[in-house]
Amino acid sequence: ERLINRVGIPSRWLREAVTRTPDFAVANMLRDSLSVWAQGGGSKVPVAPALGRFGTQLVNMVRGTTTDEYRLLEMGGAIGGYELAGVDPRKLKRVFMGKVGANVSPLKAMWKVWDTMGEVSARSEAAQRELVYESTLIEVKNRLIRDGMDAKDAETRAQSEAIFQAMEVLNFSRRGNSWAAKFFSSAIPFLNARFQGIDRLYRVGVRGEGPNGEVDRKTAIMTLITRGGMLWGATMLYAFANYDDEDFERKYAKYGDDNWLLKIPGTSEFLAVPIPFEVGVIFKAVPELLTRTMLGAEGRDMVQSLKHQLMSTLA
Repeated sequence: ERLINRVGIPSRWLREAVTRTPDFAVANMLRDSLSVWAQGGGSKVPVAPALGRFGTQLVNMVRGTTTDEYRLLEMGGAIGGYELAGVDPRKLKRVFMGKVGANVSPLKAMWKVWDTMGEVSARSEAAQRELVYESTLIEVKNRLIRDGMDAKDAETRAQSEAIFQAMEVLNFSRRGNSWAAKFFSSAIPFLNARFQGIDRLYRVGVRGEGPNGEVDRKTAIMTLITRGGMLWGATMLYAFANYDDEDFERKYAKYGDDNWLLKIPGTSEFLAVPIPFEVGVIFKAVPELLTRTMLGAEGRDMVQSLKHQLMSTLA
């Protein structure tokens, strides 16, 4: 365990630095929203509700408050605390002293900015989890009441299930029993997130688990196929519309594999919308590459893109 913690120090430093950047916070929230939606959880419409909730969270952060859902999920372990797992006790002391206003370090101002950016990242992480919590709470409570359970008991059980499903959006606390898995996920930044994302997609698409709580296997799988099919079809139309556009091709070579590139009207610039990792490989990368190949793109470009997805996105 000590070796794993020591090997993970550089990875933890890099991860904490990356997750505090504004572009990561927004991109991660968009990915979570699309991924959860494709797998049948959260809101019926992706992205917009998560952006709205993130905006609310930022306003609350400035005011020094949180939503009731945020507090419940924090107490339930569904959000917050990831950055403190396995850290040096000195960091815990610094964080605590900063919270109570007793930090006398000459680097106090720098640490305040660092911790503020960490809080922004945590709030963006929480946005989609709150939506999953709310939708699961309603669905499970209504189902239990229909099955004859007392309303108060149904509320309690539904709340527990809702917290669990919010945690399962990406459950970073799961690391398995394998020493090798723990070692590599500790040493390689974001590897555990990829493991959890693949596992979640497997449990929904193969075992039929529902992101909003218990549903029958057929419904869970059909929801994934239907919503994934919508992404697949939209991506094919997107590839047809942009193929041979010189401005698009210049940007695509660098950014196209990991993003949808939406042209800003009246300019030659594009807005990059990040794809959800595992879901995006299946329902964005594959149909786009197939469409571009049918339209005349070179086969080696498809091979390079697939290699990139396997090595960078799924590894």
